[in-house]
Amino acid sequence: MPAPKFEPKTNRLPKALNVCIIGASKGIGASIANAYAQAGAGGLAIAVRPSSMKELIAVEQHIKESNPTVQVTIIPCDITSSTSVVDLAKRVKAKFRHLDVVDVNSGYSGPVVLTVGDGTLLTSKMCLMSTCKLYTTNIHPMEAALESLKSLKPRESLNYTKIAKEYSIDQSLLSKRH
Repeated sequence: MPAPKFEPKTNRLPKALNVCIIGASKGIGASIANAYAQAGAGGLAIAVRPSSMKELIAVEQHIKESNPTVQVTIIPCDITSSTSVVDLAKRVKAKFRHLDVVDVNSGYSGPVVLTVGDGTLLTSKMCLMSTCKLYTTNIHPMEAALESLKSLKPRESLNYTKIAKEYSIDQSLLSKRH
């Protein structure tokens, strides 16, 4: 249980935020979803890979017990599939019209497709529908940028400035790490 000054029930959100949590089936992700519900979120989109959907139903029930007024929607999403991420973004937009927060808590388990057809980051794609804050729990932007560099084709030009900007990281640190 968190210290009283961090307790979600006593630290209400300034407004009923709409939040999407990717990787919410258990552990940290489920706790994040429940904390947002307790703090007064208006809408929660909770997403997991299709194989974890059964676990998410229990999370939804716990959220509803914490805050019966929160709108909860469960959406399957495989973050390694840009099509799945685009579908998640469309479904969240249809349900809530805008997002305030996207929390990517999914575990890193293999190659993650970091771009969606138009070249934008998949997590940024979620925020394109409105102004929102993006949080990642497991995948650090530097690691994602390094993976992007590793995936360059043999004759593809290397542009540290572009990649650093895309991942919101320091260019000189990226070039040193690479």
